[in-house]
Amino acid sequence: MATDLFGNRLDKPPTFELSLHQKRQATLLYYWTSQAYLHGLLKLIDALMQGMDVTLELARIQGRDDLIANERWGIRDTAGNWGNMAWPALQEFKESTIWHIAQQPKHVLGVTGLNQCGRLIGELSPHWMMPDEKEWFDAQWKVLFDYAYRHDEAVGAGTRRPLRDRAMVEQWAKLSSQFPQIPKFVVCTDREYESGQLPDRTGVYVPVDDPNGTLQFAWTGSDEGALGDCVTFSRVGLEILSRVGRDALWVDRESMTKVIGPMYEQGKLKDRGGFEVGDELDPRWISSVIDDACFIRRPCKWYYVERLDGQFEDAALAQALERADSVPGAERLRCDAGRPCPREGYWFTPAAQDSRRLFKLGEVMPSFDGDYGQTIWQWSGESNV
Repeated sequence: MATDLFGNRLDKPPTFELSLHQKRQATLLYYWTSQAYLHGLLKLIDALMQGMDVTLELARIQGRDDLIANERWGIRDTAGNWGNMAWPALQEFKESTIWHIAQQPKHVLGVTGLNQCGRLIGELSPHWMMPDEKEWFDAQWKVLFDYAYRHDEAVGAGTRRPLRDRAMVEQWAKLSSQFPQIPKFVVCTDREYESGQLPDRTGVYVPVDDPNGTLQFAWTGSDEGALGDCVTFSRVGLEILSRVGRDALWVDRESMTKVIGPMYEQGKLKDRGGFEVGDELDPRWISSVIDDACFIRRPCKWYYVERLDGQFEDAALAQALERADSVPGAERLRCDAGRPCPREGYWFTPAAQDSRRLFKLGEVMPSFDGDYGQTIWQWSGESNV
């Protein structure tokens, strides 16, 4: 790709349209990494700490620790021990969140103190609490944990474990009511970034050559913001996607079970992710049974996805995209020359006449020299028609 002295492309950059499920992923990633989201997390931590203030004070007034402490177990089960250990952990969690809020305008993001706080609280005895108090705490902690976990997953792609398609679909099913309109996005194809590279823009990124690869969030203020590998479907994952359909995948577990059960009988699937034989026939567990088998990780190129503030998707267009995405195998596939083929089938490129031909999964896509510019292959279907 030819560029000027400032790194700008000399040729006309290609256009790139996000599919509906990619727009949903971008919406969630921008939501989970926003300042407003972190302020919401801070409110949840404050609410939990205030509630536990009342509970600990009540335990002190009632003298519970005098009845609980004993020679054998010491103060392990007491409210005093919980307050001396768990309270500082919650306070550190709060201070960590405040730090992240302050750093975000500097384009520095990272995981919160959720993991450290949760591990410590999990090791402390709750026996000093009354049953209703423990029930309240468990419910509040679960809300707080799930909320913070979403942020930590969104910013963990570069150095830890990138999000998978399943998590994004399941979260959209839970949170879609919060987004009656999808924001408008523009894919900036004037610059490309590679896995492991620190981009020069903070925000969401989409894989260039794989419409099934999960989008990522990257930031510019620290090395931890670098783009990670693309998490996409394996060969067996692509077959399941094609047969179940984009709209039903991960959501319609009855349909998934009907498709996936025979795949185990045929030997196409063997590993059950630690589940028992027969669990692949239970809609309750089917997603977890196949989760590991459905995904692979590979380096890829990325485009920046810019969110247009205050602008939202036209409702009629979104519905049309949704109908297109509901058709099995209707994904819009693209692949740069020199990259491995992301899906077995027929491909063509505008860079050469009569270029349509069959490629195997993983086969390197060839390049054509000429005046057209960069060779980009486009999906043409599974059959030679």
